[in-house]
Amino acid sequence: DLHDMRVASRRLRAAIALFEGVLPVEAAQLRPDLAWVGQRIGEVRDLDVQLAQLDEWAELSPEADRAAVAPLRALLRDQRADARAKMLLALDSPRYERLVRRFGRMLRARSGARTAPARAAAPELVLRRHRKLRGYTKGVARGGDPDAYHQLRIAAKRFRYALEFLSDVYPGETQALVRRTVALQDLLGGYQDAHVATARLRHLATERAGDLGASTIFAMGEMAERYHAAMEHTRPQVPSVARKLNGKAWKRLRKRLDAARPQAPIRPLAPR
Repeated sequence: DLHDMRVASRRLRAAIALFEGVLPVEAAQLRPDLAWVGQRIGEVRDLDVQLAQLDEWAELSPEADRAAVAPLRALLRDQRADARAKMLLALDSPRYERLVRRFGRMLRARSGARTAPARAAAPELVLRRHRKLRGYTKGVARGGDPDAYHQLRIAAKRFRYALEFLSDVYPGETQALVRRTVALQDLLGGYQDAHVATARLRHLATERAGDLGASTIFAMGEMAERYHAAMEHTRPQVPSVARKLNGKAWKRLRKRLDAARPQAPIRPLAPR
């Protein structure tokens, strides 16, 4: 399943980034290839989202508008087929095979290795990601551009994964924060999808106007306006939703994290 594979790839990269300080150094060397796989999968996913949104828009539109978007749908489906072909080529490539072999070797070689205790390593891992989340929240509250919202979304994702990966270390104290982080991610995810869709519509209207026709270009303009309105509706909601991650649930967890912080830094594992 494409969605499951994308999520697994994303979580794996997040886990390596989170635990890099206590993982074998070989783990960090896998991140570029994992990002490459994620990019190939993400290109297909973005087009799936836009096609689904296009169908929703068409269902609510008059018959003439539904006919006008037919050429756009055909073009997006062609692009989706191309993106899927590239993804399959990537998954059948020597580069991907090498990635799987290297990852397997790393797991087998380190299966019995000693690492830092989770309770010693966890505090700084979570605190660092929360600091970044707060920093990006302040930037958005001052009126950020789409890239600022995207960076906040990434920070929220990494904070959530840190909480989920360490939920066994702090049972009962991460669930509320995870729920609030998911709410922020959902809000920012809709914003990012609208931004990506608008950029794609703008590109197609410029580069493929001859293939689409005037009525289709006009309908694309209406869709772009709808996406823009959705983004403007989302923007003022983000700071208040993000600030909920600084509330009582965070303060309770922060108290435990501060109490458990080690006096000396955790040293990375050396390669064998």
